[in-house]
Amino acid sequence: MVKYISLLRLKSGVDAEEAYKVWIENHSVWAKGLLLPEVKRYTVNRVIHTLGETEIYGFPEFEFDDLESAKRALNRTFSAPPDKFLTEYAMSMGRVIAQEVEITLPK
Repeated sequence: MVKYISLLRLKSGVDAEEAYKVWIENHSVWAKGLLLPEVKRYTVNRVIHTLGETEIYGFPEFEFDDLESAKRALNRTFSAPPDKFLTEYAMSMGRVIAQEVEITLPK
């Protein structure tokens, strides 16, 4: 499995609660519509506490079976016109595709 992660920050002057509502209610629908059928899981992670200074507001995670399906789906999002969340509320601070390895914890 691989994940696409984009670190997001809010644009200057944006209300964080309003941005979160648009992210959940509108942007997530826009993203799912472009990433299906390849995307297997989609989570929205909003920063609720920081350990030091950061501008990171949140980060979505999209899970795919493999790198090829991730690239295929993501190319559709990169080619599509951006939605309201991306044009008015947030901007990416960096985007990556990462491979997940689960570490077994002792019981």
